[in-house]
This record gives sequence, C-alpha cells and structure tokens, in this order.
Amino acid sequence: MQENVYLIAGGKGNSFCPLLRQIYRRAGARNPVIAYSGAANNERADFFTWARTSLIKAGARDVRHADSRKPQSAVLACRSADMVFVSGGDVDAGMRRLAKSGLAIEFKKIHQAGKVFIGVSAGSIILARAWVRWTGKNEDAPVMFDCLGIAPVYCDTHDEPEWEELKALLELSKKPARGYGLRSGAAAYVKNRRLIRLAGDIDIVEKKRTRAPFCT
Repeated sequence: MQENVYLIAGGKGNSFCPLLRQIYRRAGARNPVIAYSGAANNERADFFTWARTSLIKAGARDVRHADSRKPQSAVLACRSADMVFVSGGDVDAGMRRLAKSGLAIEFKKIHQAGKVFIGVSAGSIILARAWVRWTGKNEDAPVMFDCLGIAPVYCDTHDEPEWEELKALLELSKKPARGYGLRSGAAAYVKNRRLIRLAGDIDIVEKKRTRAPFCT
C-alpha cells in the first residue's frame, strides 16, 4: 500500500521544511501542486501565507487554497493537486467546518482515490480517528468525537510530556486503545494501517501509561 498519509507535529520554533522535502521525495513528487485546507483555523489569511511560504520553500510548485467556505472549488482544488495539506488550529472547530461544508466526506473519497494527505499540528489530529472536546459547566467532562479517520490511529501533537488530552481520549475508548504522541519536531506516516516514525520522538500512550520513545 502506498504511503499516502503523513502526520507532522509542528510546535513552536520548529521548521518543518526539511520534513516536507522528505515527504515530497517519498511521495514521488519533488515539486508538487498542493491544496491547502485551513478549516481548523477558520481559513485565516496569516495561516495560509505561512503554510504557502513553507510549502513552496520546500519545493512545491504551487499552493491552492481549498477554502471550506467554498466547498465546490475546494473539492476541485484537492482533486487537481498532487497532495492535500491540512493546517493547524482547533481540531473541534475544524471538524465542524469540514462536516458542515461536506468536505469531510469529500476528503475521505479523495484519499481513498489515492491522494497524499499531510497534516500538521491540529491538522494531524483531524486526519486521525477521533479527538476529545470538553463539556459541562466547568468544561471538565470529556466527550469523544470522530475525526476523518484517514490515519487509522489516535494521536496528539507537541503536548509532551504529559499528553493529558490524549490520555483522556483513550480513557473514553470502549476497547483497549493505543495512542501516539508526536513530540515537537516529530513526523510519521501511515502504511498498511501502521504508524511508522519518520523523524523525531514519538511516545506510545496506553490508557494511563506512557512509554517513550517509539521507533519501528
């Protein structure tokens, strides 16, 4: 099976241009056209500018905005691109926008057709199985919600060393579950439903137990 899902932790002060170049090479597209999704940050212009600059600096030929406010043109941008880049922000808000616009379903179809997806920070979590939102009067009651499931794993990014939200997510699983904490600067890819380290350190989190680092 092709490597077509890449998860990047991001994190403050981490340049991921070298990682992007590595991903481009592994995907067989040294100068790809990339569709950018900014649903998790409400399509903020500064996020798009930052991502576009980084993606092009790493070698992308062009970066097109797959704007969740314009779902039809967003689908066309994704279908015509070599890769889809899912930016960071807020996981819950991003999933709500993707679901409302119909792009959640379309992204799954586009991935199933073989398109390469790259997530960074919250974008990586959006590509994974599920995440947790906090409800109740004091926002102390966690509730699990589905993400895209393009990467069939539970994960969190740059929240080391405690991984509190990832642990809360795993506690809500009905079955024994494993999660992956991508530390700042780390990256991984999914192949044959397995998460494989590409760079940096990745912690394995199982319920309330943490083991680090994770290597394959």
